[in-house]
Amino acid sequence: MKRSIFIICVFALFTCDSSAAIKQGDYDYDFNFRWSSESGANGVGDRDVFEIGLGVAKQVTRRIQLGIAVGHERREVGPIEDRVNYLDLKVRYHIFPDRLYVPYVGGLYRWFDRDRSGDPAHTGSDTATGLLLGLRREITKHNDIYLEFQHLNYGNNWPIDVRSGNKVLIGFIHRIR
Repeated sequence: MKRSIFIICVFALFTCDSSAAIKQGDYDYDFNFRWSSESGANGVGDRDVFEIGLGVAKQVTRRIQLGIAVGHERREVGPIEDRVNYLDLKVRYHIFPDRLYVPYVGGLYRWFDRDRSGDPAHTGSDTATGLLLGLRREITKHNDIYLEFQHLNYGNNWPIDVRSGNKVLIGFIHRIR
């Protein structure tokens, strides 16, 4: 009996309609923490990176959202320290915008400004492209939490020891209508 009630509650949680669904014209302001795993190459191992970011996005249609975000990451690779600031342009497609749980897919284009201590050859700017997969959940009428996976392919000016990266974001969204 307890198991049946639990299964019904979980099913209802995933299928019920949201009271404040995503609507055209909404603005989202988000704050997020990121954990990244970068795939190493040329004898350099994989590395973990922690980041922080802020963003704003506008729901241009019921399902399509355009956004911009800024962030900072810092990592240590042996004696070398990297500091990276970035600007993202994002597009997201919300699959079920009227639900409590809203899955989405999308893409991003990122500009980097990188400062690598001890290695001026890898200091400068670069770009990356990426794919997004995410799930957001409404917690109040104007607030959501979200979990997002990003896969980035770095440009030619990024150090040769890293060509791609996977990122997992956990964030908070405040929606303004």
